[in-house]
Amino acid sequence: MNIRHLPYNIAEQGVPDPHGVGLARYRTPVAEDHVPVSLHGNLALLVINGSVQVQAPTIAVSVAAGGLVLAAAGNYLFTETPANGHYEAMQLYFSNELLTDFFIKYHGFLPGVAPAARRPLLAYAPSDFLQRYAPSVEQTATPAKLEALLHHLLHLDAARLRSWQIVAAQD
Repeated sequence: MNIRHLPYNIAEQGVPDPHGVGLARYRTPVAEDHVPVSLHGNLALLVINGSVQVQAPTIAVSVAAGGLVLAAAGNYLFTETPANGHYEAMQLYFSNELLTDFFIKYHGFLPGVAPAARRPLLAYAPSDFLQRYAPSVEQTATPAKLEALLHHLLHLDAARLRSWQIVAAQD
């Protein structure tokens, strides 16, 4: 069984800069069931077509096209289900340093915000924001564009995003 090591299997330029954002577009015409994936960085996965289920030892999340999964560095099982002949996703990779910089910058939004239970995975349903975000980041992935995504998620539910931040910052 092949293990996908991400972003290393996809990024042709190698490991992204610790303060940069790596971008890969992934497309497959076949269903992939319980594919082992080792994430060597944090991942924001925007599902463009089809659906995905991501499993960690203690939690599983699923999203359909237009949805988002945040996954902390770690080991997972991915099940990708095509729709209309293919599964497609945009993958943004980023380091704990970039995530820490974000939380330091926006720490004023967090006074008194207690994190929810610690989670390595978060799923967000499709939204107008995510539909507009995907095409904007496709041209170029920058720390500022990742910050815009995280800022939006922070305003949706700061405690929920913070619960993921704690897990992601542990390695």
